[in-house]
Amino acid sequence: MTALALTRDGNYLMHGKQYSPATIVKCLEPLLTETRLSKLNHVLYHRSNHCLPVMEHIHDVGNINAVMRSAEILGFPKLANIPSQKFKSSSRVTSGADKWVTIDTYQGPSECYSDLKKKGYTICATALRSDAIPFDQLDLSKPRAFVFGNEKKGVSPETLELVDECTIIPTVGFTESFNISVAAAIVMSKIRDFISANDRKYLLTEDEIINIKARQLLLQFKYQTVIMHIKEDLCV
Repeated sequence: MTALALTRDGNYLMHGKQYSPATIVKCLEPLLTETRLSKLNHVLYHRSNHCLPVMEHIHDVGNINAVMRSAEILGFPKLANIPSQKFKSSSRVTSGADKWVTIDTYQGPSECYSDLKKKGYTICATALRSDAIPFDQLDLSKPRAFVFGNEKKGVSPETLELVDECTIIPTVGFTESFNISVAAAIVMSKIRDFISANDRKYLLTEDEIINIKARQLLLQFKYQTVIMHIKEDLCV
């Protein structure tokens, strides 16, 4: 990504001067081909922050990559990660999804859930508990952060104390649970179906689209190219 600092106000800082995401878009959008711009607009038009996957202490990096890829394909541009102390390397790749998805990393469950609750999310852990709500009984109109836990132990005891609710994906087989990446894909797919059935009610606002588009455009071009076009009088 082009090395421009992002200020607290959400502007980009370059050579001591701030440029808003709208300015970045105005300057760089004309550099894309019509086909590329059409594709970018189409993708961003279907993005939503209504569902935010949270990965807690995932051991296999391949599972993290798989969740990221599913999130991007299904139109969810943000993830949260509470890293494991140990990682298992993996040859599975994101197929470029990491360029289109933002991952916020937190030191622990308390910090993560506190921040997400301030942003309006209901924290929902996927867990095999007697009080877990079947997924098909959830009120999907609420924006949720779904927590997916460690491959062997599931979500942590600390998470179970802090979350607002737990859910379970109904099954009809002998095996009790899905692999973490599969569970995340199922949840996100069902949320996508719900969003699609409600027109644009749960999709990004125009301002949110501009913010993401600015970041995506900065990913497309080298720093020198950005400097050359950002200094045009039209954009200053």
